Amino acid sequence: MVREGWVKADADYGRFKSQIERVPADRFPADRKFNPLTMHPFMLHRALGQAKKLFKRRTGRAMELLLLCNSKNWFPAVWMKPLVLQQTFVQLPVAPGLHPPRRAAFVPLAA
Repeated sequence: MVREGWVKADADYGRFKSQIERVPADRFPADRKFNPLTMHPFMLHRALGQAKKLFKRRTGRAMELLLLCNSKNWFPAVWMKPLVLQQTFVQLPVAPGLHPPRRAAFVPLAA
């Protein structure tokens, strides 16, 4: 919705709520699970603030990794360049302070 220009990420809750009311409902699926307009506007406002913070952290980390990759790719060894790129791309999705969800420990069922 921010990308489409329907809502502004820096709006306070009052302005955000009025912007949400003007969003075209026909642009979203009818299924309530996938339609953000069926949520309470306050919850959407909170989620937008958290998403903005997350985006900044991930973007900053990605820029650091790409700069490091660029500096490493000045090695004369041609065989190292694909390795450096591969290591960088593997690290990109993980931002500092964000850990992938832990999997539950395997517990075998009793017979």
